[in-house]
This record gives sequence, C-alpha cells and structure tokens, in this order.
Amino acid sequence: MGINIGIDSDGHFIGGGEVVQNDNLVLHLDPYDYGSMGENGGTPPNYIRDLSAYENDFTMINGADSKSEGHWSFDGTDDFAYIIDDSDFDIGTNDFTIQMWIKLTTTDTAYIFNKWSPFSGYLMVFYSGSMRCRMNDVYVNVDSVKTWTGNWVNVAWTCDRDGSTKLYHNGVLANTDYGTIVTSAINTSYYTYISGYSNTSTTATTDEITGYVGPVLFYNGIALNENQINQNFNVYRGIYGI
Repeated sequence: MGINIGIDSDGHFIGGGEVVQNDNLVLHLDPYDYGSMGENGGTPPNYIRDLSAYENDFTMINGADSKSEGHWSFDGTDDFAYIIDDSDFDIGTNDFTIQMWIKLTTTDTAYIFNKWSPFSGYLMVFYSGSMRCRMNDVYVNVDSVKTWTGNWVNVAWTCDRDGSTKLYHNGVLANTDYGTIVTSAINTSYYTYISGYSNTSTTATTDEITGYVGPVLFYNGIALNENQINQNFNVYRGIYGI
C-alpha cells in the first residue's frame, strides 16, 4: 500500500509507492489498510490479516485494539498478538529483516517482535533505555543513543548471517553489530508474538507493549539494504508525522 503525501521541507519524498515486495516477504500487517482489519465476530476485530501472499494472520488477545488512524493499541498489561508455530518464521540460517512502526508511551521493558523463549529463538525488545536485538542468548545489536520512546519510530533490524546486523531508526543506520552473529540454524516450536513473549501461550505473555503498533514487515531470507529500508520507511512516514 502507498500513500502519496508529497515532499518535505528537506526535499525528501513522503509517502507513495509500495513496500519492498519479493518472495521473502512472509508478513505484512497494515492497520492503515482495512484489508488488514480482520473480523471473526470480535469487537474490536480479533485478528490482523496478513497482506502478504503467505496469509500469516495474527490473533489479537485481551482487547488489543485496532484504530482507524493507522495503528493498533496495546495497554501494557495483557494485550498482545500472536500466530501459532509456523515455519515461515523459522529463520534457520537465513538472512532476515524485521521492520515496523511503533510508539512506546512508557520506558518500561517491551518485547516488540519475537519467536523466542529463554534462551533460544530471536527477539527485538526495548529494555533499559535501549533497543536490543537478540539471537538465542546473544545480543547482536543494541542502540541506546537514539530516542525510541514517546514518538512514532520506524525500527528495522536486518541480519546478514555472513556479514553484519544493522539497526535502523527512521531510515537512518543507528548501529552495526554488537555481539557475534549466531550462524547456526534457529528453528523453534514457539509461537511468534507482537507485544510480550511466551513460548506457546494463547492467554498470557510477559513484558507487553504500552503504546501503539503500526505496519509490520518480516522478510525471511533477505537482509534489506539501506535503500530498501528507506523505501519501506517512506511509504508510511507522512502518516506518522516523520
């Protein structure tokens, strides 16, 4: 989906176009697109429809709320979204990219996106004032310089298993590497969660998001380059006031 907003004061393109499309895009959730607002009789709708070709719909739990303004709301207490164990989210030895819009309204620990349980799998978490990316028991990227709370932020984590991990903040490279990349296969039987983590629970998680989540993209098999990260960022930045 693309929203044609225009050009900002610095001459940067805002909105329009499409997110990077390829066979590696296994998840595309977009609350600004009503096609992603599922309805199973729930009020609010109780699942999020995946717009990718893989149909990886996420179930919303405990009142995680959808909004017409282009975000989902999470109360930090028991709101989360999940999909049961699916091989589309097993990264094996693949490169991968997670890119999503978030607005954290507290500085509390918040598990953003993960298929993880101590200490196997992968996760992206806001913890102790920094955005952290973890593979198994290793933090492979950490940034505590950029501001990750209080405003809408586009966060992107790319991992080239033969090269480096990169963490982007609003399309700008925030950090490259931190720990040693895990090159062995990472395949788990855990569920994949947005907001909080568990291993296979459909009723409760730990350290949920307090705030909002916008579009979510997951690519399994490719580490997007900086131009591609910015292509995805620019599609939505005007919506979120960046």
